[in-house]
Order: sequence, then structure tokens, then C-alpha cells
Amino acid sequence: MQRNPHSYQIATGYRTFYSLSLIYQPITKKRLFFYNKALLYYQQAQDSVGVGISLRNIGRSYLHFDLDSAERYYQESLQWLHNNRYMRASVLNDLGILYKQRGENELSLQYIRHSLEVSGYGIRYIHTRYLNIGELYLRMGQKDSALYYLERCLADANTRTAACASLSKLYSRIGDWKTACTYQNCYIAYIDSVYQNHKAAELAMQSEHYLSLIHI
Repeated sequence: MQRNPHSYQIATGYRTFYSLSLIYQPITKKRLFFYNKALLYYQQAQDSVGVGISLRNIGRSYLHFDLDSAERYYQESLQWLHNNRYMRASVLNDLGILYKQRGENELSLQYIRHSLEVSGYGIRYIHTRYLNIGELYLRMGQKDSALYYLERCLADANTRTAACASLSKLYSRIGDWKTACTYQNCYIAYIDSVYQNHKAAELAMQSEHYLSLIHI
């Protein structure tokens, strides 16, 4: 695909619409409007990767209320991302999450595993993908495989809490109540820690705001 001679201006327009889509993230219809505008600009710029990413963003917007539409946009985005391994892996993972939400466990597992194969195993969010795989195996009753992946999630702060909850459930099903309780207590402790950190950050922001008012 050749580049449009006015691609710089078009890309600037895209960035404007993309930034507006971030502002309107809580409002799905407005977000979709700006994502579609961004898609149009990338199509005019004849930028294959930009088109693919825009289609992925539209798919993500549908993910929480219209899985059929989300799937359609995700699958279309893959057609534009053949030469971008990282973004292709991201879309494959998103499709895995979509099928997980639908309860299509085998298909979900297939897509998430494929995303790992495409991106390689040194990716930044590998533990998040391990968590999804572990939860899928747990849902499918394959406890040994679930344990293998869930234990690896304990090493990452972003997946540790959810991994503890799933490991507690796993050991409960095995009948190892002592280990199940240990992981349940870890889960509660991590949740409490996250809450306390959030409250501390909130209080710090309020204090900073109060001090700024004093100095006005």
C-alpha cells in the first residue's frame, strides 16, 4: 500500500481524533465516533498498520457490550497487521479474551497461545497472558496445567492478586484446604494493600490541593 502525499496532515488529524477518543473513553458512543474518524484518516493515509490498530480499538470498544461486533472488527484488523508482530499478537490475545467471555474455552486458549507464539515469550505482559491461560485450564478442570501457569503469575505484581484467588479455588477443588486458605489470605492481604495504597494516593492529592489553595 502506497503512502498518501498528504500523509503528514492526515496523521496529524488522526492524532487529534485519537486524543479525543481517550478523553471520551467512559462514553462509548463518542469514543466509537472518534475511533471511526481515526480509521478514516488512516485509510486516507494508506497506512496499513494504522488501519489495523484503529480497527482493533473499535473492537475493544465493543468488547463489553457487543461481542459479535468486537469479533468482526478484531478479525478484520488481523488482515491489516501481517507485518506488525507486536500488534498482531495484541489482537490475537484480545480475541482470546473475547472467546473466554463467551465461554469458548478451547478457542480462547488457542488464540492466547497463538499470541504468545507470534510475539515471543519475552513480551511485557506475558504474565497477564499466563493468568488467562491458567484460569482457562482451571475452568476446564485441567488442574496441573492451571497450577503451572498460575504459579508463574505470582512473580508479577499486576497478576499476583488474581493468581492467588484462582490458586485458592484450585486447591479447594483438590481438597487441600490448608493451602487454599493460605492463598485466600494472600489474596485478601493484596486486596487490602491495593486499597490502602489507593487511599494514601487519594489523601496525598487532597492534601496537595488544600496546600495549593492556602498559597493562592
